[in-house]
Amino acid sequence: MSFATKEFTHQAFDQVKGHPYGSIKDKKVNPDLQEERDKCNFDQKELTKVIYGDDLETHKLYSRLMHENKELHTTFEFYDMTREEAMERSMKQFNYIHNHPEILKHHQSKSLTTLMMDYMQGQYPYGISISMFLMTIQNLGNDQQVDTWGALAQQYKIHGCYAQTELGHGSNVNGIETTATLDKSTDEFILHSPSIKAAKFWPGELGRYANFAAVCARLIIEGEDYGIQFFFVPIRDQTTHQPLPGVECGDLGSKIGYQSKDNGFMLFNQYRIPRTNLLSKFCQVSKEGNITLSGDPRLMYAVMLCMRMWIFCIVWRFSAYGTIIAGRYAVTRRQFLTLEKGVRQERKLMDYQAHAVKLVGTLAQSLTFNLAQNHMNQYYFQFIQELYSGSEDYGPLKIIHHFASGLKAYYTNTVHNNLTTLRECCGGAGFSALSGLPYLFEGDNTVLIQQCAKQLIDTGLKNKIPKKFEFFGYLLDLPKQFESLPHKSTFQKIDSLEAVQDALRVRAAYQVYTSVVKGIAKDKATVKSKTLFNEMYQQDQVIMSLYHLQYYTIWSAHGHIKNAGIKCPNLQAHLRKLVTLHGLNELAKDSQVLYDCGYFKPGTGGEIIEAIKRITGELRPQFISLIEGFDISDNTLNSAIGNSYGDIYETYMNLAKNSRLNRNGNDYIADYLKRTMLPVLLTEGPKL
Repeated sequence: MSFATKEFTHQAFDQVKGHPYGSIKDKKVNPDLQEERDKCNFDQKELTKVIYGDDLETHKLYSRLMHENKELHTTFEFYDMTREEAMERSMKQFNYIHNHPEILKHHQSKSLTTLMMDYMQGQYPYGISISMFLMTIQNLGNDQQVDTWGALAQQYKIHGCYAQTELGHGSNVNGIETTATLDKSTDEFILHSPSIKAAKFWPGELGRYANFAAVCARLIIEGEDYGIQFFFVPIRDQTTHQPLPGVECGDLGSKIGYQSKDNGFMLFNQYRIPRTNLLSKFCQVSKEGNITLSGDPRLMYAVMLCMRMWIFCIVWRFSAYGTIIAGRYAVTRRQFLTLEKGVRQERKLMDYQAHAVKLVGTLAQSLTFNLAQNHMNQYYFQFIQELYSGSEDYGPLKIIHHFASGLKAYYTNTVHNNLTTLRECCGGAGFSALSGLPYLFEGDNTVLIQQCAKQLIDTGLKNKIPKKFEFFGYLLDLPKQFESLPHKSTFQKIDSLEAVQDALRVRAAYQVYTSVVKGIAKDKATVKSKTLFNEMYQQDQVIMSLYHLQYYTIWSAHGHIKNAGIKCPNLQAHLRKLVTLHGLNELAKDSQVLYDCGYFKPGTGGEIIEAIKRITGELRPQFISLIEGFDISDNTLNSAIGNSYGDIYETYMNLAKNSRLNRNGNDYIADYLKRTMLPVLLTEGPKL
């Protein structure tokens, strides 16, 4: 890297007498952190096994590979790198693994993808190429296309991107403007961007890396629009890597996050590709312009849902990483003399109740999301396996689409908000790149929530639940459920997992009842559909979908705890409390409909707050042991304030002293300061 102008130095600082501290350099664990670890009263290894399930051995393998290979180590210098330097570093790490196949012997290419995306620093330079790009070829291409192009992508001989989103159209795929017009005289398709809105915008790896693209465009034959199809498109010369004539593409520039990912733009100007570059598993176009449709495109969509599933199944990692960093900081950072009279030591941040409520809450969310994703993940892969075995039952596809859309929106939004909370919990240190927190973590997800709502509306209107998915049974006979109010609870208190789960069930059911049965069902006869769903009841769809997803999450996590065969009684008790706490936090945000239907009585809101405080206090002694059950190494976290030694001062200070602007030493004055600031300071006039 070119920016390192001065060798990194590590200065030893005198420690304040009587003040606990940790040191990465001296491999000394902060006594405050060790004190927390010593309180562990459950089987931490079993917790790690519950978290990773069948992927535990893979997790251990990746952690070991990261530790044993110096070239894969994370570095604090990453936080001072330019985008180009960060991108170069990621590519060098990929090249290292690719050139040393023994590192991942006996493992498939997806293992490399998982290793670089989930465990290593920065963004994996082939992440989209080996996922969305490859999956598009495999699921939309014919056998010859898969054997040729798919094999090249798997062997990293071509680098692809997934070019669907345009500057003017994101979620609305049917609105995409890029055209692919058949020229029968030359047996080619002509790709063209008819307006600035038609520019492909945001695809990862388009900016600099990709030399091929899976392009989503409108199929035009003799002036007739046949809708959206995908095309295999070369966009850069395979020798020089320069954009091909007729293709204009580049990087989008700096973003809030993911700086080492080259999101890009692309415009086509009457750009020609062979007719045979249409991915033609389901749609074939002859040289004469005749269209033939074959197969069932639902299989393609079922497999493509894998990416949406993957996101909600792994997003818990980000909040877990953040909770570990902020949690270790909170038990080693002391602030204010608020301990009992005569104690001349400041209180740990974690021992302030408001702080503990936030951090134990994010721990509860992380573990609840981890436990909850298992149910839908198993349901999805069983469905895919049955399809590949010859089944023609596509019934589960609606359910999978429903939950994949909704849970992706709910989980990513929740994690995003919680990461903001975690940064704030660390004060100024949380906003320093060196903490690792700002680098942890897709747009507004209202469209996905609306897609989720369709199943709820259908169930509410038809009073019929999907086959083989008993969860939806709580939405049957809604008018009968709420024909007489108040709808009283059978639970005396709102502090058990069963009571919280029931409250979330009733909240979701009553919202669907009021929005669908009493609202949409009555207005749909007199109001046009587009107005009904987009102007009158869009907010209702968002609210009832979130209530439904929050209930499903607790239901699914609760079921996993019961069926996971957990042997340690204390661990099972802690997990139940954490899932209960997450449910209570959701109820604390919004329980109005439960008062409306009489399920909650006056004072229940106060009981919820008291239950949150009580459970937080009960879990507080086990907090560090629980977050460290995620088994995330310092190499992965790369945090100056969240490391396993509880070193929140020494390394942080040394990294600041060695930051990019300080690399030339204390006496160095940058040329731009000499040119701009000193002339102002040295002008004639009053002096100090």
